[in-house]
Amino acid sequence: MEKNKLHAFRNFIIPRRFNYQVEDIEKSLKDLNDILFAKIVLSEDRNIKEIHIITKDSSNPKKITRDIESFLLAKYNIQVDYRKISIAQVKDKEIRD
Repeated sequence: MEKNKLHAFRNFIIPRRFNYQVEDIEKSLKDLNDILFAKIVLSEDRNIKEIHIITKDSSNPKKITRDIESFLLAKYNIQVDYRKISIAQVKDKEIRD
């Protein structure tokens, strides 16, 4: 039995389903605790260039980053460098307005 290999994000994407799969991952990220919005930016060669996250200001950015890394690896078998994850925090009041 061959070991489960980590693969690059570009190998995960099938051209005709490209947008659907990126949107599916973004939607899945929003299901994590405290994540309000998620956006994935890809490089020209379809690797993850950046992941932008908006969370509540009560969230711990380091924990959110670790959660995102673990989630992407466990669910999609995608390994992402934590430095590609950008966390912005907003106050609860700003969310309601």
